[in-house]
Amino acid sequence: MKRFKEFISLLSISTAIILAGCGGGGGGSDETDFWAADMVSEEYYQVSASLHSEGKYCKIYVEDDSSYNVNDTTINFVMDEFDTKIYPKITSKFGKESDVDGNGKIVLLILDIRDGFSGTGGYIAGYFDSTNTYSKSSNYFSNECDMIYLDCYPADPATQGFQETVAHEFQHLINYTQKGLDGSSQQDTWINEGLSSAAEYVYSGSHLSDRISYYNDYQDAYSWGDNFYYWKNELIDYSTVYMFFQWMRIHSVDGDAIYKDILSSSYTDYRAVVEQMRDHCSQYNGISVSKSSWIQIMTDWLIANQINLSTGKYGYKGEITGLTKMTSTNDSVGYTAAYPYEGMIQSITGGYAPSASYGSNITYLAFDSNGNIDTTSPWGDSGLSGTKYLLAINTNTDIYGSSEKVYLPTSIKSDILKSYSEIEPQIYKIDILPGQTSLPVKDKQAERKRILESLK
Repeated sequence: MKRFKEFISLLSISTAIILAGCGGGGGGSDETDFWAADMVSEEYYQVSASLHSEGKYCKIYVEDDSSYNVNDTTINFVMDEFDTKIYPKITSKFGKESDVDGNGKIVLLILDIRDGFSGTGGYIAGYFDSTNTYSKSSNYFSNECDMIYLDCYPADPATQGFQETVAHEFQHLINYTQKGLDGSSQQDTWINEGLSSAAEYVYSGSHLSDRISYYNDYQDAYSWGDNFYYWKNELIDYSTVYMFFQWMRIHSVDGDAIYKDILSSSYTDYRAVVEQMRDHCSQYNGISVSKSSWIQIMTDWLIANQINLSTGKYGYKGEITGLTKMTSTNDSVGYTAAYPYEGMIQSITGGYAPSASYGSNITYLAFDSNGNIDTTSPWGDSGLSGTKYLLAINTNTDIYGSSEKVYLPTSIKSDILKSYSEIEPQIYKIDILPGQTSLPVKDKQAERKRILESLK
């Protein structure tokens, strides 16, 4: 069978939009076969499924082999949540879907996603595959409809978390409608994922506690500065992009209206965010849509996570509290590594200037617990009070850019304080697009070693 990763990489976004029925069995009948992605073998395979419920905005199919995992009450709950909450909320805040098959409905396929889950470890809660928005003549594995894949083992369709996954993946579908289906440039992955994390909040109206908890546990264990900009499909990416998009909403004068404008922006990279923060956030009125403004915004957000003041831009205005402070240190080689916009923070007692050459895109500054900033070397020797911190950030705007050396005040992190499995909340929500088909990375130790070896 043809490998789906290989096939998707050859997908022509300019191919004709389909007008046919949904499902490999054809015509949207009660029983049909759908193409689905095996995330382990990276191949497409066929799923036999039956239509269980049809609502105003959705058609719910359940994999025949997984029918024992759900009942009529649960399926009707999923349908009602989509029709009465998810669809109206998400389309209102992000825009309309493509409706490539012309029936005005989204197919929700509930199945046991082949993600390698065997009782423990991470699993994929759901995904959107852009292949389905094209005709079979253009892509043999297309189901020729607007659809979302949703896991039912170990995910539970009766839970709010499941409905949040639906909202997350529905934003991906809408995003592709506006930023890919017509052959235009797709948004950078981190923006697309940030909007999907925001869609979960828009649906639920409450914060994703698992994302915030994971951020805290990660800082306690690693504090390597990892975040969403250099997207590696890791859980820390999902956690930090959620927090960043909440920080934007909290500081926007019109709340979550900023999300729709980011999606509709003519920019598809960091400039889309800079543009809308300029237009929606009073703290950034008048800034230019430029790299320097993006550096300022990211620096402000990193400082906000560290000192989290109750007022002003250096915090979350009391909505998100109790954040674990970053305590970055050098690795055993005497330095550490930062990918684009990874920012490492360490507390300091006096001025600091690196004694060795650091990366050309690495920028240092110092700040204190009151939000005062020192941008001159040696950083932290003047104008600051209270607890003082050093921040080193890689300001390369290339989302695929290389890591660069960062030298922090002398200290060594000799041992990882926690194993990765101890801070693993187990849930991934992904979308399959050209160039983004890999499973989430879990072996942080091996990846860290590889990065450091490459910098020698």
